[in-house]
Amino acid sequence: MGAGAVSDAGPSTVSLKRTFSRSATFEVNDDEDLGAREKQEKQTPKENPVKFEKQQILLGTICRPSAFLSDNQFDGFEKAGFCEDYLRVNVVHSNRGYILVGRYGHTAPLRYGTFASPFNQFACKLGVDTSMEFWLKMTRVNELQHLVDMELQVRWKDNDHDSLKTPQALKEYFVTRYWANGGMPFLIVDDKVVWSHNPEGGVDCTLETLKIPATFDIAPCVGPDKPFALELYDYQLRTLAWMQGIEDGEAALFYAPNIIPLGEEYNDMFVDLRGRQFLMADAEMLKTQYVRSGIIADKPGVGKTITTIALCHTRPFDSPDYLYTMKYNLFRSKATALFVPNNIAEQWEQEIRKCLGNTVSVIQIKGKAAYMKTSLEDILTCDFLIVSYQFLVNRVYKGYQDYGVGNVEHFGGHMNPDASVEDCKKFAQSRKGNFSFAWVNFHRIVCDEFHEILSKTTAVKNQIECMQADSVWGLTGTPCFDNTDTVCKFAHFLDIDATNTWAAPEEEAFRFIQNRVRRNEPDVTFPPPIYETFKCQQTPMERAFYQSSLNLSVSNLLKLCNHYQIGNHAGGLGAFEAMSIEKVTEAVQITRKTEIEVLKRQIENMQLELTQLDAAMALFYTFYKSGSKTLDAEKLAAKEKTLRGRIDAANQRLQYSETNLMTLQRQYNFFENFVSTYLSKGGQKIECNICLDDDIQGDIGIVPCGHSFCHSCAEEAFKMQGKCPSCRQPIQAGEIMRVQPPAPDVAPDNDANGEQDGEGSDGGEKLDPDLFGSKIREMVKYIRQETEKSDEHRFIVFIQFSDLADLVSAALNTYGVLTARVKRGWRERENALKLFRAGLSKPTPGKTMDAVTADGEKSANVSVTEKTPEASLDPKGKGKRVVTEAFNEGEAPKKAAKIETSSEKKGKKPVKVLMLSARDSVSGLNLTEASHCIILHPFYSHNDEHAIASEKQGVARVLRKGQEKTVKIVRFYVENTVEQGIHETRMRGHEAEE
Repeated sequence: MGAGAVSDAGPSTVSLKRTFSRSATFEVNDDEDLGAREKQEKQTPKENPVKFEKQQILLGTICRPSAFLSDNQFDGFEKAGFCEDYLRVNVVHSNRGYILVGRYGHTAPLRYGTFASPFNQFACKLGVDTSMEFWLKMTRVNELQHLVDMELQVRWKDNDHDSLKTPQALKEYFVTRYWANGGMPFLIVDDKVVWSHNPEGGVDCTLETLKIPATFDIAPCVGPDKPFALELYDYQLRTLAWMQGIEDGEAALFYAPNIIPLGEEYNDMFVDLRGRQFLMADAEMLKTQYVRSGIIADKPGVGKTITTIALCHTRPFDSPDYLYTMKYNLFRSKATALFVPNNIAEQWEQEIRKCLGNTVSVIQIKGKAAYMKTSLEDILTCDFLIVSYQFLVNRVYKGYQDYGVGNVEHFGGHMNPDASVEDCKKFAQSRKGNFSFAWVNFHRIVCDEFHEILSKTTAVKNQIECMQADSVWGLTGTPCFDNTDTVCKFAHFLDIDATNTWAAPEEEAFRFIQNRVRRNEPDVTFPPPIYETFKCQQTPMERAFYQSSLNLSVSNLLKLCNHYQIGNHAGGLGAFEAMSIEKVTEAVQITRKTEIEVLKRQIENMQLELTQLDAAMALFYTFYKSGSKTLDAEKLAAKEKTLRGRIDAANQRLQYSETNLMTLQRQYNFFENFVSTYLSKGGQKIECNICLDDDIQGDIGIVPCGHSFCHSCAEEAFKMQGKCPSCRQPIQAGEIMRVQPPAPDVAPDNDANGEQDGEGSDGGEKLDPDLFGSKIREMVKYIRQETEKSDEHRFIVFIQFSDLADLVSAALNTYGVLTARVKRGWRERENALKLFRAGLSKPTPGKTMDAVTADGEKSANVSVTEKTPEASLDPKGKGKRVVTEAFNEGEAPKKAAKIETSSEKKGKKPVKVLMLSARDSVSGLNLTEASHCIILHPFYSHNDEHAIASEKQGVARVLRKGQEKTVKIVRFYVENTVEQGIHETRMRGHEAEE
């Protein structure tokens, strides 16, 4: 009996043991009601169902556990014999839609709707007029809940495997799925394909739970030879061996879309699902269809960049007579083209130089200046070409002007693909600043931060898809392969037309990930970080402001916890000017008062409109309903419907406005009462009219309406009445604000140096919390204290929201803490990184380095001369990169010395704080210079996993291979706010993981 064979109208023992070990069957829980029902069933004789005595090949099983079925419907199926055994059904297209109908008198239908939805993975209509057979089984799970487990088997008509191999059989949809699964029965549970890694069962998973394979099973290759200056780790050598094997076309790493290896059971043959043929292992077609591309999805900071450079070094272009020749009507180039985000283009060049020094030529193009200095010939002859994604949509770029059409003759260049070598040479040399990368067939293309391409504009994706190369590689630290559509998009960038060519998309998605994606998550080798958490306490004014804004969204409340000029009615007030919280709240109260007046006028107008509509409706009933005027029934109903619709709409608008007015009025009243009962009492006694204490010494409780009492009295009033004792306004749980008694009004004292409070430099104690808020005050205090310990300390402040990052950056600058802000513009990014890295200690030029360095590499004993980035810029001082990257000998030290002297003359303070926003595309940045990573607030998303991933992206900029310092990961949150709830939930999750 062949694989997947079944007999006796039910599954064979051998096949089902393997198939059902992969969650295809369901167990009935012990239940007294169910047991009583079964006992009664045994006493009731019923007709034996019709069965077939023959062997068949099981192609696949579709399951839906716990599907709802009413008693009447279940009884109908039970009488038809569907329960406890498999019975054959037909797919019929009737006026009720597509239904499953029992054969030979068992006519109970299963509609293609409520009950057939478990099987919509293949759609029932595919079963009409097919040579497949469908067998259904249903098992009741719980009688009281009307739930059944449903299994639908798809079977071949007999047990002849040869008949499954014919071109006609391969046209059948379910047969295609069978062969796409390696000649094994497919399995669908809850509309999701369940995949096994090997014929023995292996690790079963869905696409959502699939773990991307690592390279641990690949034998490590020999490390790169000289002049490659770095020593790779073992996992990097394994990844390098895998990449080399793919580019070399090793048979053991074969992968091609729709060509499925079948293993020893089928004599190591391959099935071509699109060509509908079976192939031997030595077929020439396997070589031409071999995909020599892949994706490296190692976790951030473990050395994808260095491994890729090692691949370029160990697998260089090997056709010496390539220049000015054509391939696929494109110019052949020996270059590896690196398409990267703007912010890491410079970093890529630095890593290339670190590995290979000046033995290779590198061209970096991020803007107009470099492009205009570069010719097409330069692109053909360089070793590395670094291009930013953003440049591909720059209007000066010819490829963008001409929409990336690939063939040279389409560009008006009058270039005949059959032209002589001399003509090709003239054409290549003449095209300076006027060429497209789509005219070139590169040796290799690498797309760094590969996942970002999916979020780019269509123009960027189209440009990348136009590029041609012998091999294409994608690098990403945050892969997302949770559905078939996403996998198809990634496959497209490897020049695989998944959407239009994959015969069985779900199975092909698994095969693609298993064969062309690898992810390593090695143990970190940097010093263990120190984790610190600081909780901040709001001032009474901040607390009141927060309490009066609780109707805001979670995102806006998070912003308000960090800076009170954002996320509320104060948005945009004063821009980046430092405004005291008194001024902000005053402006907010004025705005609220204005909005209240506007809402009141709107409500008055709506009430007037409703009165008029009610009068119109009364007239309608008087004249038409009473018979005073005649109107045909249809028009009468339409007129009444229109009037009622207008009344309902007006009522909804009125209700919405009244709700807004109530909320806004409550916020306004709360703050006004707070000011009058608390802030105005500086140095005065505060009374409690519950216990009649005329001078509250302990904590004060302020209720939502703004009235003040002893905190304990306020809590008791809430428990007893749920209302404010003063104004009888309702109080909700958690709305009582707890504050300390107001401090007495005392004139500021001058210290010994003549400085007033708030102007000292004692680490933060005298910083005014009302300037920007308690959170920023605490962070400034922390940064000052840590900076005093070492002048080498550098701080990354990671914030979720760009607008908040701008405000916090300005606030820190106001306090005298200089910051650099990484933004989307590539020039701004580079300037920010240069400012941040300036002033740090650097290795002495010419000395031997033997240490763990950045981005996952181990440094070998190589003499390295440090060169400043400025030395390779445009000599005119405009910060634009020239095409020729190498220095003349002795030039760099002079330029560096000149720059340092200039910097010293200016006497500028170094920038020690780098502001990063999660929305500013920080992935890929290497910031091992930082000693502290400050997460200013817990990140928020409707999907908590996304928020955690964003936080990890920021931390991964600092905690990377090559980090030699003990880094502090510092978190701030404001207690008794939405921040505390998010923080504590997240910490509990981390503890559970550990």
